Amino acid sequence: MTLQDIRKEVEGAFKFALKKKNRQRKFVYARAVYFKLSRELCPYESLERIGSTLDLNHCTVIHSINNIFPTIKEYEKSFYDVYSLVKKSLLLKYGDG
Repeated sequence: MTLQDIRKEVEGAFKFALKKKNRQRKFVYARAVYFKLSRELCPYESLERIGSTLDLNHCTVIHSINNIFPTIKEYEKSFYDVYSLVKKSLLLKYGDG
C-alpha cells in the first residue's frame, strides 16, 4: 500500500481534494485523518514524505496526529467513523503487510 492509495481512498470518502489550501475545519480534519492513516499503514514512510504529498512540512503532520486527531476521536464522531471505514477498506484491499 502506498501513500497515493491512502490519499485516493480518503479523498473519495470526503469527496474533496486534500491538497486544497484551506483552514476550514472539514479540510483540517480530513488531512488529520489522512496523516493518521498514513502513519499507521505506512510506518516506514518519513513524516517529511507524508507531508510532502500535500505540500506541507513534517511539523504539520506531527501537529495533526498529536493534537487534531485526538479531538476528532473524542468529539467528531462522523470524521472518526470515516477514518475507521477507510482504514478497514484499505486493510481489506491491500492487507496489513
